[in-house]
Amino acid sequence: MQHKKTRSVKESLKQLGCEYHCAKFARLVSLLLKYSNLQSLNVKNNWFWKDSFDEFLESLEKSKIKRLSITFDDLNDSEIFNFANAIEKSNVRFLDLRIARMDQLPEIFKQIRGLKLIN
Repeated sequence: MQHKKTRSVKESLKQLGCEYHCAKFARLVSLLLKYSNLQSLNVKNNWFWKDSFDEFLESLEKSKIKRLSITFDDLNDSEIFNFANAIEKSNVRFLDLRIARMDQLPEIFKQIRGLKLIN
């Protein structure tokens, strides 16, 4: 069964034109979230969010990811709200969040209900 899921991801990537170089990296991440049993995900660059941020968040909500390490350059107010909602609905239990604009962190933390901070 796992082999079929992997093949589906490869076929989908080929259809997206991502066989060797994927211009739509968010689609790749979304497909991995959707079709795999990943338990953790580390996303360091977010230059790809702008055109498919919502698709990524939908995939995150449905994924089995329990540990998420993510870096953002900048988020607007609606993206903060949508990201917080996706985290609440997801299976994420450990969130390592890094953001370029540190003044946005309190707003993100306010939006995620039931958040427990650890050092």
